[in-house]
Amino acid sequence: MRSFIMGLVLIILLVAGFGFYQGWFGVTKEDKGPKMDIHITADKEKIKQDVKTAGEKAKEVGAKVKEEARELGAKAKEVGGKVVEKAKEVGGKAKDAVKDAGAKAKEGAEAAKEKAKDAADKAKEKE
Repeated sequence: MRSFIMGLVLIILLVAGFGFYQGWFGVTKEDKGPKMDIHITADKEKIKQDVKTAGEKAKEVGAKVKEEARELGAKAKEVGGKVVEKAKEVGGKAKDAVKDAGAKAKEGAEAAKEKAKDAADKAKEKE
């Protein structure tokens, strides 16, 4: 409970400090002999104007961020398409390489089979 109250007091002090900085609040004092009158004033119109301005700025920033996100999305889509095309190209080359390797292996196997047959025939002739 104590930390909640301290947090609340801190927030109030921050808002008050910011309000004085923005010109929302003012303090005046009057000396009346042994007594001093202190008056705190709030400029409601200034507060409303600043809140409206902040809202407009937030909308502008939101629209700008949305547009930039849309542009980045389009660029990402474009790059993604290029990546897919490259992957297909590389995949095609790999497929061709596998076919070539398979054909060479088949040729090598046939050549080895032929040599084995020739060797077997020579061995039979020597008998």
